[in-house]
Amino acid sequence: SKMQWWGLLVVATGVTAQLPMDDPVVEPSGVKDPTGSVYVQHSLIKPFFAPDGISIPNWNWIGNTVVTDEYIRLTPDRQTKRGAVWNVLPFSGQSWEATIHFSVNGQGKALFGDGFAFWYTAAHGELGTALGNTEKVNGLGVLFDTYDNHQEDHGHPWVSALINDGDGVYSHDEDGKQVTRGGCQSFFRNMDHPTFARVTYWHDLQFLEVKMRVAEEPEWTPCFTEKNIILPSGYYFGASASTGDLADNHDLFAIRLGTAPVPTMAQRDESTKAKDEAKREIGSVEAARRMLNMKHMDPHKIVTNHAEQFGGHAAEEPGAGRQDEGGTGIGMYILYIILFLAVGGGIYYVIITQKNKQKFDY
Repeated sequence: SKMQWWGLLVVATGVTAQLPMDDPVVEPSGVKDPTGSVYVQHSLIKPFFAPDGISIPNWNWIGNTVVTDEYIRLTPDRQTKRGAVWNVLPFSGQSWEATIHFSVNGQGKALFGDGFAFWYTAAHGELGTALGNTEKVNGLGVLFDTYDNHQEDHGHPWVSALINDGDGVYSHDEDGKQVTRGGCQSFFRNMDHPTFARVTYWHDLQFLEVKMRVAEEPEWTPCFTEKNIILPSGYYFGASASTGDLADNHDLFAIRLGTAPVPTMAQRDESTKAKDEAKREIGSVEAARRMLNMKHMDPHKIVTNHAEQFGGHAAEEPGAGRQDEGGTGIGMYILYIILFLAVGGGIYYVIITQKNKQKFDY
């Protein structure tokens, strides 16, 4: 097919993948459970092409992505490239696990970039600077960032979670630190053996876990966990990558989606503890809000520009509407001053008049 010939042309021109010595099938760990299974319609596995030799069942690819029989290249090792693949079927389940077989490789020895990402988001099919995806996403991204743009906090390559409700904006120059959480350093680049990432989400626990398998020994290493993560059904899975002034090949060999494994007791306890802490924080905020609305609180001592946070009424100016608190005493005091001035002025006028009269009579 035309796309297959294009893939062969890319290989022939020297932009080659560092293919692993073997192509092991690593299923989601939940498959081993009695009720576990692989979600084939949401997985990206070989053979990629449909019988027509042009399309991938249930998946689209965009940008500079090239699909071959052996791998999917999201970007070549060339500057200023972006590419992505997206599952076109919304996920109807709740908990899930993704095992991603990938390779990041290139000619750069000290400088390379930018990286790739795995996504579960409300929208799909756009390109941008968030490692190939749009800067404003609603959902989850697991970022495999190979270049440190903001030169602080931690080393690279860096794996982290992007959690966003669509309001936050990924800043390329800041590596998205305003919308990312967790993270670990993982040296997955330019390996001559297969490299994997595993992303697991338990909906009932609101718990996210990321593990890496990048060493030659087939062992999974914990990367990070994040609690109180709420991801709804109906979102889309995908992957993207980008290059800038620096570049790399970003290749996918497989994305296997399946049921999440049965969580351990430690994971359940950690999730429960995080939920309880979140409830206490919310309770503290609500308690403070209620206290501010109680009658015995003096609203004139509340200084705020956000009236809607305090029962919808802005703080009044000091003294406004407080005739019942000393208003009569203040009025009488002013009246006494006026009377004193009037009487004093009258007496002064009489005295001056008498003096003038005596002077003229003289």
